[in-house]
Parts: sequence; C-alpha cells; structure tokens
Amino acid sequence: MEDSATVKFIKGLFRESGRGCIELHGACQSCKDPVDIIIFKNAMEVEGNGGVIVGDMWDDKPQFKCSRCLERDSGMISPTKCEIFTRVVGYLRPIQGFNLGKAEEFRDRKTFKIKEEI
Repeated sequence: MEDSATVKFIKGLFRESGRGCIELHGACQSCKDPVDIIIFKNAMEVEGNGGVIVGDMWDDKPQFKCSRCLERDSGMISPTKCEIFTRVVGYLRPIQGFNLGKAEEFRDRKTFKIKEEI
C-alpha cells in the first residue's frame, strides 16, 4: 500500500534533516491556536498538542489541528483543491482551464433564481 501524502511529507523531512525527531509548528485550522508537534522517527510517534495532515498532489503544505478541536471533531479538513465545473454551450467544463477572457466572463456572470408557481 502506498504511503499517504502526510507520511511521505514526514519521511522527506527526516531524510532532509537526518535527525531522530522533527518539530512542527503551526496554527489550528479551526480555532487558529498555536500547535506544536514533535514526531519521533523510530516509531513515527507523535507528541504535542494536536495533529497534522498534508494535502495531496496539489498542496503539500501541512495543516494542523489542536487537541481541543480534535476532541470535538476528529476529522481534519483536507487541503485538497476542488474542481469547479460550469456549463458552457451545453457542455460541463472545469473553470480552472479557462483563458483570461473566459475567466473574466465567468466572474461577471449573474445567476438568477426562478420562482416556481404551483
């Protein structure tokens, strides 16, 4: 089984540093409190006041969550980017591939709600 992006990120830090432990510092993605984590290489054991997750191929920056917020909601918000599609001339197209003109046209677009009568 392939390592997750988080495990790959941490193994890369160990390779670069050559040390037996790594300290990571950041802010909780929920409450913005400081999070300090120490990861020990021998067992990938984590100590500190929170957790860490690293995104996927689009975003390899670590995201943190403090212990208090992890207790309340153990799920981490993955920093994965989401593709947005819109209908263009009858076809669904991702807006990430729009040229400058089409992107500006999309930003200027107005949406309307149709009131249904019974």
